Amino acid sequence: MTHLHILKSTTFSLILAAVIGAVTATGANAQSAPAVSAINGKAAIGGGGFDDNAFGFAEGSFTTPLSQSFGFQADGLVGVADDGEFYGAAGHLFWRDPSAGLLGLYGGVTHVDISRDFTQYVLAGEGELYMDQVSIETLIGYGTGERIDDDIVALGNVAFYATDDLRIFGGARYLAEDLHGAAGTEIQLSQGSGAAFFAEGRYHDSDRWQAFAGIRFYFGAPKSLIRRHREDDPGTYGTDFLVQPKTGRRRIEEEREREIFFD
Repeated sequence: MTHLHILKSTTFSLILAAVIGAVTATGANAQSAPAVSAINGKAAIGGGGFDDNAFGFAEGSFTTPLSQSFGFQADGLVGVADDGEFYGAAGHLFWRDPSAGLLGLYGGVTHVDISRDFTQYVLAGEGELYMDQVSIETLIGYGTGERIDDDIVALGNVAFYATDDLRIFGGARYLAEDLHGAAGTEIQLSQGSGAAFFAEGRYHDSDRWQAFAGIRFYFGAPKSLIRRHREDDPGTYGTDFLVQPKTGRRRIEEEREREIFFD
């Protein structure tokens, strides 16, 4: 593990620790609103490109309250790319005070069949801090799997709600020993229908990038986008891990090159 690797993972750990501390302090008093307002869900379809692959995907989530302070969300993702397919599932078990923030555990698996099969498993802690129109969102944990190096995984966003129905975010991802910049937006077109348009991008270099857009439908009581994000469902991370498949394939190619060289 390099010094730069340690510095990056430590930075994300400190951010998550700061979010946990701030949420704990802010939510010290008994919360008046439930962690999840009611059983709800969301579904999205989208498409774009990552590295040199065009891809399309569909994802969905189901969220339910477990008690006044705790909730659970299940996520699913399926998609196709130029030279393969991918799918994944994840779960969030979390405490949340909609006036303060969220703390929880995240576990997910992503399987990719692009040239060769490989699978990644992630176990992480997640945290969100709510400050008026700003949200700070973090996830940090450990990734392992088949044909994927064991490593720290970390994601962080600072999101600003320009209006209650327009979210803009910027952030970073530390995946596959690479640091990626991230940015995106989501605008709810109608509170009644729950329809929202989203667009996101990730960038490491000219060979490691991702851009996609689509439409998402929220199912539940009509409300603003900021309230949906803080009262109903946590964010999803499935598409973030699509930066990894190319790394997995490159690792296979490098192993083949070394085998040829030493034969």
